[in-house]
Amino acid sequence: MVGVHDFVDPEDMRAIMQLVDPRFQALLQFLLQTGMRISEALALGPHSFTGEVDCVCLSCKITVEDPKLKQCPKCGTNLVVLVKIIKRYQRQRLDKKFHIKSLRGKQVIRGPKRGSVGDSWISEQLAERIRAIKTKAIVIDVEEEDDKFVKREMQLYFPFSRQNAWQRIQRTLRRANIDKSISPHDFRATMTDKVTELSPPGSSLPSEVIHHRSQRALDKSLDGYRRRHRDKAAKVPVIASYVQEVERAENP
Repeated sequence: MVGVHDFVDPEDMRAIMQLVDPRFQALLQFLLQTGMRISEALALGPHSFTGEVDCVCLSCKITVEDPKLKQCPKCGTNLVVLVKIIKRYQRQRLDKKFHIKSLRGKQVIRGPKRGSVGDSWISEQLAERIRAIKTKAIVIDVEEEDDKFVKREMQLYFPFSRQNAWQRIQRTLRRANIDKSISPHDFRATMTDKVTELSPPGSSLPSEVIHHRSQRALDKSLDGYRRRHRDKAAKVPVIASYVQEVERAENP
């Protein structure tokens, strides 16, 4: 049925994680923590890491600027460290609308179009697990601003297709005796549902977070001084709460 999703429960996630290799574990954790589309996640590489971190105190609902601090200077609570990810590319297969015979059927990465660059956050633990994965160099067709394709070698953490990711999830569900048809997009739906629960009533945060809007885009999209500053103050703590909840569920 269109529009109906099987949400990914913590028990399902733990069962799946026991049956897949570390690379695929990292992909599934990344999908659940960021809510990215599978085509965006498959374009993840060293170029996606900005080097920026946000240290968040969930008790005070504040972001601490000094990344060296491990505890909140106000209340002494342990900080949640988030690593910033920039979504610059979207990996997909060419379809008929491109009408480029020489490239049809190949894996491509769409380049940074207007509005396509966004940011997201993952836990420090997941960032370390992803960085420990050996990347694979792939020569791939990248669509630039002028709608032309150029050959570019890119280092990717997850060098497989969307179809392969879906098939591996389905095989793992059968092996784990899970009676669900979970797709990569259901990880995105799960994040949307949880972020909605954690967000202030009437907030635009769920939409902004799931679309990975950059802070600049977030500021422009929200109307009204009070609403804008309320959501700016709440966005990162909400993500920190969600990411911490996911980490605890996967590693009880």
